[in-house]
Amino acid sequence: MRSALRSVLRNDRTRRVRARIAKAATVLSLAPGLLCACAAVAAHPPPSVAVGPAELGDSAPAPTSPAPPGFFSAAQAERGGASYQELCSECHARSEFRGPDFEWRWRRQTAWELFREISTTMPEDRPGSLSDEVYAAIVAYLLSLNDYEGGGVELQPTREALSSIALGAGAAKTPAPR
Repeated sequence: MRSALRSVLRNDRTRRVRARIAKAATVLSLAPGLLCACAAVAAHPPPSVAVGPAELGDSAPAPTSPAPPGFFSAAQAERGGASYQELCSECHARSEFRGPDFEWRWRRQTAWELFREISTTMPEDRPGSLSDEVYAAIVAYLLSLNDYEGGGVELQPTREALSSIALGAGAAKTPAPR
């Protein structure tokens, strides 16, 4: 009787293992197609996809055109860089905020959403503890990291001013250095 029970249990266990292997093989056979589909979505995202702080409501209206060049000063971006180094670099690498990842994360959004995200969540241990001017300087620094064109005017930490600055592809930028 015991040997028959063992045989049944072994067969049941073998069936379960084979079923798991079959499921894994099915998933792996679909992986190349899924990767191609993901790459296609990344290259051409559907317009209804919302990512970032705009999902949270109280978002600024999307700007109708890219911001004109020179909406922050070089001095402001330098101050923002010093503040970033002092307050942010311990937890965040500059690479998080530049290049394609930054462009993708903030596409179809404005500098207002970026400012609001930073000013309401950072520093992590004291969100909102910095002055609006320091947050605006950090935003100017992040924009300068992404080749947005600075000028002689300070970036103002107001919803009206920041809502007019488009982020992502098509925004006013200087050519990337080679």
